[in-house]
Amino acid sequence: MGGYGSGGHNKKKGLVERFGRIDSFIDTKIPGYIKTEIVRAGIRTSVYYLCPVCGRRVRYLYDIKDHYYYACRECLNVNYSSQSLPRDEKAAIGARQALESIGIDTSDMTPWDIMHYPRSEIIREAKGKHDKDIEKYDRNRDIWYDCMSSILGM
Repeated sequence: MGGYGSGGHNKKKGLVERFGRIDSFIDTKIPGYIKTEIVRAGIRTSVYYLCPVCGRRVRYLYDIKDHYYYACRECLNVNYSSQSLPRDEKAAIGARQALESIGIDTSDMTPWDIMHYPRSEIIREAKGKHDKDIEKYDRNRDIWYDCMSSILGM
């Protein structure tokens, strides 16, 4: 089935990023065969597409044949690339995002550098304004260390 954090349950045939898509919240020009459904949420309404293949209500439809035919990602049997990443890579990405939102330049850092960035520097850069980002960094660092310890058998 795959090892710890392998993401084996999310492996599908393709990546959704390889398809063009239309967004029901933004796009107004859609082919005539695509049905829409209006959903009311409080005082606001949202428009969703009904997938031409399965009839499921979705926000995005993906381009199958040069804007001629669309389907939802379940019908295409595809997922986002981030859904099949190992757990340690997801943690490294999350920690990188947390450091960047604090204002730390991570462009030249490896995942190892990110996970071992001095905590005193993070707190100094955050200036008391980024508590949630610091928590996100700590959480992702702990996940990364758990993954590394299971890989190395510690």
